[in-house]
Amino acid sequence: MRAKSVPAMLLLARRFRRDRQGVAAIEFAMLALPLFMAIFIILECAIQYFVWTSVDLAVQRTARQVRTGEVQKQSLDAAEFKSAVCQQISNIFGCPSRLMLKVDVLKNIKSAVTHDPITGAGALQVQETYDIGKSGDILLVQAFFRWPAFTQLVTTGGRKTNAGDYVLQSTTLFRNEPF
Repeated sequence: MRAKSVPAMLLLARRFRRDRQGVAAIEFAMLALPLFMAIFIILECAIQYFVWTSVDLAVQRTARQVRTGEVQKQSLDAAEFKSAVCQQISNIFGCPSRLMLKVDVLKNIKSAVTHDPITGAGALQVQETYDIGKSGDILLVQAFFRWPAFTQLVTTGGRKTNAGDYVLQSTTLFRNEPF
């Protein structure tokens, strides 16, 4: 009986080797995971770059309003200033809850030091400040925006918290114009 099963196994192996039905499905199954991973990584990088550029542009535009004295004339408080930045970004990103701002008056340009928002333990820690100064003051405006990582496969160069969120940062340094 054992002698018969060996040739039957060989016949079955030969038939399996010659049968090409389903090869495309098997090849796709082998390539699908790397393909979809690459697509998700590219999408995550593109979306993160879009959000970062939106935050940066919003900070530059609202900082210009501070520089020209518009914010001072309107007497905007910290919440209203944050709202003005969020209006520039668009609320599709959940701006008010994810955005943290530091607006500080500096004694001179040499004292400009950017804040590291992530502690040694990986927690996001930003003490929000708001001082728009007066005519001729030097200001440092920093914005920190938490952005969730969709995949944990790649770090796109941004800093990450221990919760897995990216911290997108925008900074501008300027002197208020005479107003």
